[in-house]
Amino acid sequence: MRLTPNVLHDAIANVVSSSTLSLRDSSIPLLENLDVVPDIFTVLDITNNDIVTLGNFPLLFKVTTLLLAKNNISNIQDSIALQLPQLRTLSLIDNSIGDYATLERLSSLTRLENLYISGNPIMLMEHVREFVIWCLPQLKVLNFERVRQSERERCLELFGRRDEPSELADKLRSVGSQRRVYSQSDQLETVVKKLSDEEREQLKEQLKSATSLKEIEKIEDMLRKGYM
Repeated sequence: MRLTPNVLHDAIANVVSSSTLSLRDSSIPLLENLDVVPDIFTVLDITNNDIVTLGNFPLLFKVTTLLLAKNNISNIQDSIALQLPQLRTLSLIDNSIGDYATLERLSSLTRLENLYISGNPIMLMEHVREFVIWCLPQLKVLNFERVRQSERERCLELFGRRDEPSELADKLRSVGSQRRVYSQSDQLETVVKKLSDEEREQLKEQLKSATSLKEIEKIEDMLRKGYM
């Protein structure tokens, strides 16, 4: 279902809570027409849709919580912090984020305190927790686990300072850094061919047992694009 102005007006008219706008379970393929949403909501619940790219919001100063679990997100716009400057809680559980460079785009969210990214292909890679904490040192909770000061110190040992990154940091952040930003037509083409939940779980299991870089890249690409 396209996120048309009429769909948004209906959602606004039928809000259950004055603080939450719910667009969950609607098969929405991409975020669009959100400029018709008044800046009065603190929570946007867009759980269980078909969204590929995190972004394309107008300036929503009131939003502090964004729920995007169970989508198909593999790309994050660099300008996300300009769109949601007060964001403190972000759920990206069970999406398709597959590289460190995409995660690093969250570093501009300087007020973010709670982040949930379990169920993404990137979680099968090394040093993911440390890398996220390095990018977002102000985090208080990552994947339902409190961030400790000792972890922040460990991140500095691994990756250096943000303005003087280590070789390991440069190596990780370079992976996927050349990925193109999806256009709206790209996103629609991707979600039309979306993997079923069963196929996605099968691919995640295959990724766990993959032994070659070529095999890993192939499976991650299928998870990211959403089709076999």
